[in-house]
Amino acid sequence: MKERIGGWLIFVFLLCGAGPCWAQSAAYTATIKVNSQSEADREQGVRTALAQVVKQVSGDPALATQLNINSIKQVYSYVTRYRYQMEQEEVEEDDADAEEDDGEEEEGDVPAEQVASSSDRTVLNLTVEFDPKAVDALIKTAKTAPVENKVASVATVDANLTHVLFWLVVDEGGKPQLVENDEEDKLAKQVKFTGKTKGLDLMLPMADLDDLGALTAADVLRFNMANISQASARYGTDLVLVASVLSDNKHWKAKWLLLKNGKRFSWSEQGVTREGVILSGLLKASDLISSATAVEVNNEEHIVLTVVGIGNVTHYASVNAYLQSLSEVSSIQILRVEPTKVIFDVTLANADRAALMKALQTNTHLVLDPSPSPHELNYIWKG
Repeated sequence: MKERIGGWLIFVFLLCGAGPCWAQSAAYTATIKVNSQSEADREQGVRTALAQVVKQVSGDPALATQLNINSIKQVYSYVTRYRYQMEQEEVEEDDADAEEDDGEEEEGDVPAEQVASSSDRTVLNLTVEFDPKAVDALIKTAKTAPVENKVASVATVDANLTHVLFWLVVDEGGKPQLVENDEEDKLAKQVKFTGKTKGLDLMLPMADLDDLGALTAADVLRFNMANISQASARYGTDLVLVASVLSDNKHWKAKWLLLKNGKRFSWSEQGVTREGVILSGLLKASDLISSATAVEVNNEEHIVLTVVGIGNVTHYASVNAYLQSLSEVSSIQILRVEPTKVIFDVTLANADRAALMKALQTNTHLVLDPSPSPHELNYIWKG
């Protein structure tokens, strides 16, 4: 028998950002007994919990062993949050102790059910909630790998890695940062390690004067393909992967683009954690790279649309509603909002840029400001 004492501990550690955490499915949550709140006990508890969740989600008791969860270096990248909870656990008396009690109550005795057993003990539980997308991606790597390679270490896989140039920008709080090939950068190390688990040797840019002169973080964020292609030429790779990862204080969104054999493959990811959307995107990229029959999607194109002169919320709402109403637009996302400017990522229906420009000409509040890039449109709002 167990009963809660003291409720939840005050200490709750959140990994999902400043905004409220989204509730996770029970299948992606596990509770594990731990000895203490030390870092070592917590990490081992997280690994044990991840193994339990993998078993719950996959239904395969052996899968956690195949994934070699104890060797995963960035195990916290799968976690959205964790919390500690104290419980009182009653220890069952053995038969010998029970025989010493004649079972008779003397006058003045307090009934046994009103007395806390001296053999009760307090245990510490660690409840861990995991990012479903990240866990699903982890499970998929095991299920899609050849049987003989499921328990192979990263070192074993190195000889067969596919070399990929990876331009990655992370924008948190309106400050886009290009992830560089820096051995001291935690995210860079994590990305490269994750890539190896997917069979990819991810080459992050050196971000030296040559790179910075040809490409900025804003170029990657906007998918400025002219500048990306120019900056990529010096690396001499056949495969180029581009990702812009943004936070809106509630969750993370990522746009991905893969250049392979002259073809472009684009997709989007959304999740609770930055690491989760990166992991999901790398898994998709690995599938596309390894597939000899991957078909380029030709009926969709992204355009970065910048509108300046946005003076208030009413102007912004008008522009946003207008773009949403156009049949030439498949979807829009907000890349950035500045005091007098809004930058949209517009997905075109049928990849028809000319049709979009023709539609925009009918709006008397929008005046075209010519852009040198074929993947950008600049307009001035005349409210």
